[in-house]
Amino acid sequence: DFEFLADPPSISALDLDIVKLTAQFVARNGRQFLTNLMNREQRNYQFDFLRPQHSLFQYFTKLLEQYTKVLIPPKDMMSRLKDECHSVAGVLEQVRYRADWLRYQEMQKRKEEQALEKERVAYAQIDWHDFVVVETVDYMPGEIGNFLHLRRQMKWV
Repeated sequence: DFEFLADPPSISALDLDIVKLTAQFVARNGRQFLTNLMNREQRNYQFDFLRPQHSLFQYFTKLLEQYTKVLIPPKDMMSRLKDECHSVAGVLEQVRYRADWLRYQEMQKRKEEQALEKERVAYAQIDWHDFVVVETVDYMPGEIGNFLHLRRQMKWV
């Protein structure tokens, strides 16, 4: 999946802005800022997303990680970006690789869906009302695993 992709939850625009801005400020100012903010706004319901048990906490954490990577990028990322900006062919190669990978994943997903559909159709074609129970065989718990393999039984028949 894409690293900087996070679907916003269905909340009001004001609450979404509060979550985003808080994540930006915490990313820029550090964990101490978050601790101070949590202590100061502990009774404010609009900042309940700062508590781990809140439903928006995971979204806030994801935004915080993303903003931190953008606002305070690691040095290796900056050097990699500088190298990539000089090589258009390298960027195009990465784009082609990503497109090929997405195409491959879509093809695999389609194959799985076709196999499931084929199995479902085969199962639906069986007339289950046409079967009759002839006899029920009860096995003792000690008998489990002591049966001959199906191939041997077929040879004896």
